[in-house]
Amino acid sequence: MKNFFALAALCFAVSNQACAVDAHTELSAVIFDQLDANVLDTSVTNINGSAGALVTVVASLANSSSFCKIWDSTGKFIGVYDGATFKFMIVPGQDDIVRCAFASGSLIRLRSMEAAAITTGKLVIQFLR
Repeated sequence: MKNFFALAALCFAVSNQACAVDAHTELSAVIFDQLDANVLDTSVTNINGSAGALVTVVASLANSSSFCKIWDSTGKFIGVYDGATFKFMIVPGQDDIVRCAFASGSLIRLRSMEAAAITTGKLVIQFLR
């Protein structure tokens, strides 16, 4: 099993910014939370446009998180927020692991980075330690 933390820490230390980690790295031992809906189907739960209200997808994060595994098929730019504070952006078609920092109990919310609401595609976010 690859050492996920060493790989991710090295990636961050070299670039000093969020970066992808090999999507095939074994993660099952470190996933501790995910979206309340598991898979967010935006045809059922729309993600509001940039002028709209933030959409809550995790009411209370189970633990603190340092990394997020993201899979997106919406093809849109999506802002990820901790309460009302912008944390990072999901890019169209993203399928990788990014560095993030969420405290236990965080309220995770989303909003489109464009004017139009997101009404097609699916999104998965898994929170990792």
